[in-house]
Amino acid sequence: MDKGLRSCLFLFVFYWLVSLSGCAKAESADIQFVDQDGRGHTLYTTPNGKSGLLRTGSSFVFRLDSPFKPGPDYSLTLSYTVSWDGKGAPGVGFEEASAGTLLVKLLRDPKKPEGSQVAWQLPLTYSFLGFEKPGVSYKVYYSIPIGMQEFSALLMDFKKASNTASSSVSVKLEDIRLEPLWFGFFFNEKGLYCTPFVAKSADSFTIDVPEQYRGSGPYTIEFSAAELNGPLVLRTGSKGAGGYILTASSLHPLIAGALPAQPFPVSLSLQNSYNKFILRRYAAPPMPAAPIPADPALILDYQQVLWRNPEYEVFQWDRFPEILIFDTKSYEVQDRLFKRLAFYVEKAGYRGRLASDEEIAPLHGWNAHDYRSSDLADFFTTAEKTRFPLNKEERELREILLAQGIIQTGSDDKSYNPGKGAIISISRESESYLRRLFMVHEAFHGLFFIDPEFQAFALDRWTHLDPVAKKFLIAYFKNRGYDTADSYLMKNELMAYCLQQNVAGAALYFGKTLPERLSAFPQHLQNIPEKDEKSGTWPVLANLFTSEARSFSDYVKKRWGLEAGRVWDIKKEFL
Repeated sequence: MDKGLRSCLFLFVFYWLVSLSGCAKAESADIQFVDQDGRGHTLYTTPNGKSGLLRTGSSFVFRLDSPFKPGPDYSLTLSYTVSWDGKGAPGVGFEEASAGTLLVKLLRDPKKPEGSQVAWQLPLTYSFLGFEKPGVSYKVYYSIPIGMQEFSALLMDFKKASNTASSSVSVKLEDIRLEPLWFGFFFNEKGLYCTPFVAKSADSFTIDVPEQYRGSGPYTIEFSAAELNGPLVLRTGSKGAGGYILTASSLHPLIAGALPAQPFPVSLSLQNSYNKFILRRYAAPPMPAAPIPADPALILDYQQVLWRNPEYEVFQWDRFPEILIFDTKSYEVQDRLFKRLAFYVEKAGYRGRLASDEEIAPLHGWNAHDYRSSDLADFFTTAEKTRFPLNKEERELREILLAQGIIQTGSDDKSYNPGKGAIISISRESESYLRRLFMVHEAFHGLFFIDPEFQAFALDRWTHLDPVAKKFLIAYFKNRGYDTADSYLMKNELMAYCLQQNVAGAALYFGKTLPERLSAFPQHLQNIPEKDEKSGTWPVLANLFTSEARSFSDYVKKRWGLEAGRVWDIKKEFL
């Protein structure tokens, strides 16, 4: 053949192949790629890959117009439907390997699929989590962590189990999108949502993510179960780095500050049939509209660095969401929030009056606080009607109470009505043992405020309290600055003082600590029964108040599963 003719023929074939290649690349897929802002982008592939249908042996590249590098706090979620021709028996025991292996690679350069160092295997059944295959057709949503990778294409590769194997399964790719980073699994009516790095062993589910895929944190853990057949047992973090074992009888939110800074690995025991176990990056809700829900045990050592306000944080008792729990940086901050309120509501000689800062500056407020909605509404109504200059923290408190419905605006601009709920407060300035004591004391006050039956029970105990015990307690409360003419306050404090420590501790507290404290004031000696000089205690008081503590503890145990000295469901044991 003539040399020039051969050259022309070669060029013709070359340009024809390029043309075909260009046409193939220009073919838009039936599915789009949705970015982190919800914008859709066209995916380009070959005609055979256009529909997104994959069978064993097929391999398609889906290319974008431009590269994406969303950052380490995003996952790429692929949703797909798995269909079987009926030959594969559903169930945990089905051998998934016989179906082949479905892989996805993120490509920086669509022309170099071999350049990807990581291939993610997409599940074809639910067996890796120990769940049954739900039928012959079902959906899977698989979220792959991006890390720091940049990509401009995806390679979908459905490999055969062997060169000769035939498979009865097909996969229809339906959606590809960027979503906030998460790990774990959950079910809903649409199908199974899952990620890499979650596994099931003989006794637990575990999420353990390599450092390069963890994102920036902090994290929150969520779980749910169809029913609880036993205690929830969760292990998070590692020894020496804040890791702990958590045991609870019910499900509780585990928000970022309640977890170790690095919560991995996270393991959830299999006593219950869990349908959700996920770990995701935590986005703190704005204040004042959204207090952080938590069990009181988790508030005590919540990471202060994660407080939304460096001066104080606002929590919500997860079991009793009408009760807000304030934790303050110091007594000074707590005073700015609640000291004037304490004098207005409880202090003898000040009740119903708004005292100035100068008047109460040298006086002690409380180291912890509790208030019902009606007293809060009265306080802010009085301030509004008298144009009293509230400080910044008191104004912030008012907005929090309004946002949570604990107080409500009245019919005019100068009044507030009681809503539903109560507030309590403790401080980080208190020693650890006192924080626990104050949390229990104040939390039972909170329950008292929102529960009429509890109030009635406390009234009955106060009414029938032994005269010796009542005489002593009134004298003690008067010495502490309480308005003892208020029977509501007295029954409330009797309850809280009896329940703040366990029943076994009541004898020491009422039979030694309190009478020793009161005996330092000669005017009150007549209100204290005879002391046993040999033991240095007041056994009459010890016996009377131990009986009261037992009665109150039995009541809260029957009502809520709580007990004297404990208002939390969660037990934490550090590793």
